[in-house]
Amino acid sequence: MTFADDAERVTRSDSGHSQVAITDLGKVPAERLHPKAAYSRCRPLCIVGIVARSSERRVASTGGSQRSVELETEPDDPMDDFKLLIDLHITADRQGPGGEAETRRAIELSGLSKRRNLKVADIGCGTGASTLVLAKDLDAHIVAVDFLPDFLDVLRSRAASAGVADRIEAVNASMDALPIEPGSLDAIWSEGAIYNMGFENGVRQWRRLLKPGGILAVSELTWLTASRPAELEEHWHAQYAEVGTASSKLAVLERNGYAPMGYFTLAEHCWLDAYYLPMQQRFPAFLARHESSAAAKAVVAAEELEIALYARHQAFVSYGYYMARRIDDAL
Repeated sequence: MTFADDAERVTRSDSGHSQVAITDLGKVPAERLHPKAAYSRCRPLCIVGIVARSSERRVASTGGSQRSVELETEPDDPMDDFKLLIDLHITADRQGPGGEAETRRAIELSGLSKRRNLKVADIGCGTGASTLVLAKDLDAHIVAVDFLPDFLDVLRSRAASAGVADRIEAVNASMDALPIEPGSLDAIWSEGAIYNMGFENGVRQWRRLLKPGGILAVSELTWLTASRPAELEEHWHAQYAEVGTASSKLAVLERNGYAPMGYFTLAEHCWLDAYYLPMQQRFPAFLARHESSAAAKAVVAAEELEIALYARHQAFVSYGYYMARRIDDAL
């Protein structure tokens, strides 16, 4: 039996752009409530994918791809930006900064590589950049969770090509409503996605899904210095209030029932070579497919703005990769 057999599944999905009014916030997935979901105001570092239907309205978010994707829309619904972002990013190797070597380094630091018969959830998996590494390197069943079905379709195809489809269960769900039994996971993985819930809220909620001694491994936007240029601080604080230093993130883990095991930052190549430069190479074809429309140009301009900001200030900000162990409640 799979983790999702008895769970109510979400039928549409997510990532982070144009925000509209929602009648019942209690039913809205975390990915849609994050301020980064407003594409008119900002552009997320990592495409996590969000599109879902509330009782009355839909929200458009962020995605990625080089192929056109047909999505059901409603009249006067702000879906165009979202569809464009899916088209720009979905066939990319990854939807945010990172790398296979960095995922493997986190595996080693977590101590999981020597363990057997593991159950691991990769939350906010996108098209599977980290999922495939986990499936190849671990003796584990991987539950790959994303709120965007289009990303999961690509993940399934990539897993089949890599010969690891039998080790991966793709689950369409929101990260704050996971169809996973409490205390059932040996590890939780999440690269560049936990910001949708907020770092502290995420580590607190996900802790209950881990077995005692279970491992949490997440990458999170992190200040590298005690102070930083004003334009950088203003930009990221406007998008993500919880951006902070590594010491503040480690303190969050400690006060929420974890013992930190390791930490490292993503190097420049994880941003430029693995994410930004390949994306820039897709811009000409992307604009051609959409006849250089104003909306397509706006998507490219927003991406270029983020790239330029990173190029100017990469010494001050990156993703921090955090590994921690769930502490027994009795301790």
